[in-house]
Amino acid sequence: MNTSQEIEAAIQKLPPKEIDVLADWLAVYREEMWDRQIEANAQAAKQAS
Repeated sequence: MNTSQEIEAAIQKLPPKEIDVLADWLAVYREEMWDRQIEANAQAAKQAS
């Protein structure tokens, strides 16, 4: 079993409240990843010009 499968299996065992907390955290984490990518792209564009 790979890590993703292990995480999925663990999530399926969580109570609904903990799934809600995890989902909220994941949404924030994805937004932060997006922000970092935008910043990296902006820096790369500045360096290329």
